[in-house]
Order: sequence, then structure tokens, then C-alpha cells
Amino acid sequence: MTNPDSKAVSPEQRHLMIAEAAYYHAERRGFQESDPIADWVEAEKEVDAMLCRTPIPTKEKTAKEIFEDHLETQLKEWDKQISGWKRKVKKVDECQTAPVIGQFSAKIGVWIVRP
Repeated sequence: MTNPDSKAVSPEQRHLMIAEAAYYHAERRGFQESDPIADWVEAEKEVDAMLCRTPIPTKEKTAKEIFEDHLETQLKEWDKQISGWKRKVKKVDECQTAPVIGQFSAKIGVWIVRP
């Protein structure tokens, strides 16, 4: 449910936002095995959650400043996710390349010792 004090989004705008989100749900699946009602319900949850999180502009903060704050928060969250993925990739690389490097070094050592 949307913020009852919010006049930022009309019922018509909310309906359009839900319709667009539901379309993208179906599109992601290639419109295969589509359940329009399930897509709509999921989209409605997402849009309402987004609208509840969206602060209302005040005299202290403009809509632009609120958007910038939200964007900064989202970017920080994505940075954390990317850092986690990088750590995982580094661990995998170390596990997979260490034996190969050891074997390669051994061969190089043999080649260097033997003319």
C-alpha cells in the first residue's frame, strides 16, 4: 500500500507503473509460461514497496536531493555486492591457478637447468 500522505503518485500513475513492471516480468521470461495475474501481483508488490520507500519532498530537501540520496544509497549497495563477487572470483582464481602455476614453474625450472 502506498504512503497515505503522499500525493506524488496518482492512482492512474500507479496503475501504469504496475502495468509496465508486469510487462517486464513477462518479457524477462520471453513471454513463455506467462501468468499475467502472478506478474501483476508481483509488480504491484514491487511498485507499492518502492512508493512506500520514496520520501516526500519537503522544504528542507528537494525531489532532486532525495533522488540523489537514494541513488547514492543504491550505488553503495551495488558496490558492496560487486566487492563480494570480486572476492569470490579471486578465491576461485587462486584455487584454480595455483596448481597450474606450480606445474608451469616446475617446467620452467627444468628448462632453465637443462640446456
